[in-house]
Amino acid sequence: MIRQLLPCALAALFLVPSAGCSSSSVGGTTILEPSPDGLTLQGTYRRQSASTVLPTLILIHEPGGGSDRFAFNPIWDLLENQGYNLLAVDLRSHGDSDSAGAPDDLRLDPAGYPIDLGTWIDFIGERAEAGDPVSPDRIGVVGLGTSAALALAAVEVGLTNCAVAVSPRIEELDALRPGVAALVTAGDDDDSAGDDDDAASTMHDALFVAGNASGTPADDATALHELSDDAKQLLLVDGPHSGALILEDFDEARQAITAWCWDKL
Repeated sequence: MIRQLLPCALAALFLVPSAGCSSSSVGGTTILEPSPDGLTLQGTYRRQSASTVLPTLILIHEPGGGSDRFAFNPIWDLLENQGYNLLAVDLRSHGDSDSAGAPDDLRLDPAGYPIDLGTWIDFIGERAEAGDPVSPDRIGVVGLGTSAALALAAVEVGLTNCAVAVSPRIEELDALRPGVAALVTAGDDDDSAGDDDDAASTMHDALFVAGNASGTPADDATALHELSDDAKQLLLVDGPHSGALILEDFDEARQAITAWCWDKL
């Protein structure tokens, strides 16, 4: 996988074009964004040139050594050509974002990656106010591995409108769900967000993708998919592949992901 060489020296604390820094597929504007808990997170933002508001996808890689936002190289151009605004991000302790603990510890920490998700959703709201063709009401999340839990939890509580969960794990969804729900309920007397009944009713807005080998996330993806009861929402590719490897090796997965959120947003 080609990995873009970042950050560029002039990125600073503003939106700075990254053109000329690399020829990687994930290309656009390099951004640094402060999180509520004091970290600096980095991502790549690509907005469409449009006079009307278009859907935005937040693309979140799977945690682990060497993993970052450039995991979406194989699908970036396809998504951009479909018409999405795109925001690919580095989770804390990955890529060019600040470090805040070991990825294995953060995997089940509701006070870690969910804060990153909230930071980037707030960023989209800021860009909407600045006149970009984006809206906080037209957001989907594509999550790989652990980040599939972020995508699912966000759509469960109505924070986003669409989820694509590639290689999801129920354990991670259960662990990260309270942190994502807190993004909605902070300062709100209504504690219904994240309720199991609401979760079941919103699973129809989620697409589940996994390798079909036994003992892989396919088991969890199938169990979660049963909440939606819609065959079109489950894609099992052949083999033990998971996360970014599915994007790299399976055209049917890339096509399904590209098409899924468009009708939802």
